[in-house]
Amino acid sequence: MKASVEAQLRLLELADLDAELSRLDHRRRTLPELEEYARIEARDGELRDEMAALEATESDLRREQSKAEADVDQVRSRVDRDRTRLDAGQVSSPRELENLQSEIASLIRRQSDLEEIVLDVMERQEAAELRHKTLTVQHGVGAAALRRGRCEGCHLSLNTVDLARIRAAPPDEVLRCEECRRILVRTPDSGL
Repeated sequence: MKASVEAQLRLLELADLDAELSRLDHRRRTLPELEEYARIEARDGELRDEMAALEATESDLRREQSKAEADVDQVRSRVDRDRTRLDAGQVSSPRELENLQSEIASLIRRQSDLEEIVLDVMERQEAAELRHKTLTVQHGVGAAALRRGRCEGCHLSLNTVDLARIRAAPPDEVLRCEECRRILVRTPDSGL
């Protein structure tokens, strides 16, 4: 096999370029940032899974709350109906009167129990929503501009106390929105 000196020199240049590409590829594959990237990507997956679970829990709690509220309404209607019968004098026998009064007392206890269930479900739903909101902020955008007294992250206007606190803070202090917990970045049109 024969090759000109010029071709052989070009082959040597090509070999040097291949070696450099191999070194660069090795450096790219062993960057310390890749480990951090993999860790962050795994955490992202965990947060996505947790958010999906929280969304399912919120949905279940909304259904549970609707059912409990419907049960409360049904018991209230029955109590109202029984009281109307009692007040209208539609009960003739003492035994029927005693049974109706007993039923009303039982229904009132049931209504109270159901209202406690509704409150419990509402508290669990608020906790799930708060956790979901926290995860959304952790997973989503962590900073938002403050424009015209409003957080551009959650789109809520800040109250005068928060605006005064922000106005009084040094320019290098990192501030957070009290509602969505995003870092608030002050801009020239912040309205301060």
